[in-house]
Amino acid sequence: MSGTDGLAVPSEGRLEHYRLGDLEVLEHIQREPKQSRINTMVRQGWQPKKQGILLVAKITGGDHAGTLHVYDGGTRWRVGRRTVGDDYEMPCWVEDLTEAEAAERFDIFNSESKKPSAYDHYKVGIAYAEPHQTAIKRALDSLGLVGADGSTSYGNGEPGEVSALATCKRIVSGAYREHKQLPDSERWEAASDRLAEVLGILRDAYTDATAHDGDMLTAVGRIRAQNGPLSEEARRHLVETLSSATVARWRSMAAALKDNSGGSESRGNFVAQLVASEHNRSAASEDEKLRTSMSAVELAPVAR
Repeated sequence: MSGTDGLAVPSEGRLEHYRLGDLEVLEHIQREPKQSRINTMVRQGWQPKKQGILLVAKITGGDHAGTLHVYDGGTRWRVGRRTVGDDYEMPCWVEDLTEAEAAERFDIFNSESKKPSAYDHYKVGIAYAEPHQTAIKRALDSLGLVGADGSTSYGNGEPGEVSALATCKRIVSGAYREHKQLPDSERWEAASDRLAEVLGILRDAYTDATAHDGDMLTAVGRIRAQNGPLSEEARRHLVETLSSATVARWRSMAAALKDNSGGSESRGNFVAQLVASEHNRSAASEDEKLRTSMSAVELAPVAR
């Protein structure tokens, strides 16, 4: 239930409280949200801590004079009516505006708003101890790394930077789901350990910024999730297999495989198939092999 991102409340107006049933959204001057999104949010239930404040225009003329039109927060208004009901009161910043002015406000507030980046979510999540983000931070801390916005570095002599934070969150989420038998706090510890393990494998394979590449994180995370805990021999050989080609080379081969197969999976998952196949092809013993369905993919040997 997002409201305005990064924009101040208009200075000319007043703070008032209204029942949701007293408010309206004039569809002809407003974007209509997708019904599927509304239904999803309704299923998740009303969350007061996310309700924020509605920006409302009290229309000053024309056929809709006197209407309290929600020009920012219409999605929350719709979800609220279907969950907590018309009698639920919300704080509103109200201005007296014509329809044209209200339409302009909607356009300004939505065209100039910026969706938070993965780094924004990480930084803010750390501040209020959101479990996914704190699990990521613990993993990064354990390796002397930091979350970054757009920049990536291995960290020779200073903390390495990791910007593929959305991928890190997917790895953490997947590991958390795997460990449903554990108490919640231990599940998050296991999820954090999984991310640290994936990053550690890549940092052993590469000694530059590509060790934190999002596609490679996806690939190694997938191999680890499908294969289970790796033996020392398997981990060592996986590092050798990864380092046998540059990240750019793995990505190029994965793109070709994806195009030829017509697959809809992410490029990182195709990298996983390539790495697993090459790993098992060159394994010296059964202890080194990955026991995963991906290793059955028949692929040409990786060019050295």
